[in-house]
Amino acid sequence: MIREDSSRSELRKIENLTPRSREVNASVQIVSITPVREVRPRRDYLPHRIFDALVGDETASIYLTLWDDNIDKINEKATLRIENGHVKLFR
Repeated sequence: MIREDSSRSELRKIENLTPRSREVNASVQIVSITPVREVRPRRDYLPHRIFDALVGDETASIYLTLWDDNIDKINEKATLRIENGHVKLFR
């Protein structure tokens, strides 16, 4: 779940995340975003909108990939609270 940041309890710092991090709660600032693109994943071959946002806190930065309706929920330069997220390496 992604929402505008309103609370700072139980948050993890980006520098402490690993490729196997699960159930991540973090507060991050959007640094930059890529243009929205369309993909057709093998799992369903249906068109999906996707984009990447470079996000970070005072310790590090990481790419956050957003799909479909989640793209419309954020604004560039916003501060986000990520709840129950996970880290996955891709390519």
